[in-house]
Amino acid sequence: MVLEALEVGVSVLSIDTDVVFWEDPNPYVQKHVHVDIATTQEHFGWMGMNHCAGFYLSNPTSASKELHKKMLTLQGIGMGSNQQIFNHILHNLMRSRITIGTLSPDLFIDGLFYNQNPCCSFQGDPCCGKKRVSFHNDNIFPKPSAKLYRYKELGIWSLDNDR
Repeated sequence: MVLEALEVGVSVLSIDTDVVFWEDPNPYVQKHVHVDIATTQEHFGWMGMNHCAGFYLSNPTSASKELHKKMLTLQGIGMGSNQQIFNHILHNLMRSRITIGTLSPDLFIDGLFYNQNPCCSFQGDPCCGKKRVSFHNDNIFPKPSAKLYRYKELGIWSLDNDR
């Protein structure tokens, strides 16, 4: 679906379901109309510093379309997770042919920062007094129930509170 939108000239903002917004990201993302894609950079341990496939803007450029075609091909043959494929293509196959804008890690924080920072522990905490646009709860938990528990604890999960 992303590729189809790019083919007709529409920019696409891809967002995982575990991204939480405190304000509209569009004013920040729209500053990146001059690049093929705009994403955050996150540390994923053994994978090192990578571009996040869970929150990124794709503009309708030939390089962005090529990226998504390659992603579909590699996903179709089971070459790994979308995160692994996304970074494999960006770092190895298209390094010199794609322009990447970086969204501010101070505004678009990752789960590792959010979950380990004492200023951002519970709903209503000031998050160290800084303005934040979103956080992506990409921090790896031992099992999904731990991630759900953390969401409930932070006050950002309001469904099925009885479970």
